[in-house]
Amino acid sequence: MIRREWEDAWVLFPQPEHARISGVLAEAWGAGDFSRPEPWDDVLRATYEHDLGWTEWEKVPTLNADREPAHFTETPVDVNFDIFRNGVHVIYSGGYPYSAALVSRHASNVYSGILRGGVRPVTPEEKSKLSAYVEEQEERQAAICREINEGGGGSGKDEAVTLEDVNRHGKFVTAMDTIS
Repeated sequence: MIRREWEDAWVLFPQPEHARISGVLAEAWGAGDFSRPEPWDDVLRATYEHDLGWTEWEKVPTLNADREPAHFTETPVDVNFDIFRNGVHVIYSGGYPYSAALVSRHASNVYSGILRGGVRPVTPEEKSKLSAYVEEQEERQAAICREINEGGGGSGKDEAVTLEDVNRHGKFVTAMDTIS
């Protein structure tokens, strides 16, 4: 959930709605000198659905210390991890392994950013958990690439899928997320 104070109230943006806006922004990509990343359908799906895992959480959100709906940066990291794992699982199980790898990469990007500082304060224990989670997700991405390349799932690409592809396309998803 994205929570913004406005006058004497809040404006609450559900994470999946924020992701939808990211997807709408991504759809405009490709005009002029900006080519669309390929495989476009998978990249666009990942952009639209990168916060799919938050759907159930949004129905009964975690509350912060002030008993307000927690902004995603206030949500305990273990809760965030489970939310992203669920989103990756749902997309993967839906038959979109490359999109799932991109959502996993986006999660790695987000939590690597937190490790570098600035987004939210982290305790030493959380730092250790964040590092382990990023490593877990990077292993998941590598496993999905292997599976796709061995013929276990499509990516919409004619050539082999590499971790470089996942990293590059994951940056696109993260960029659209940041803009929205």
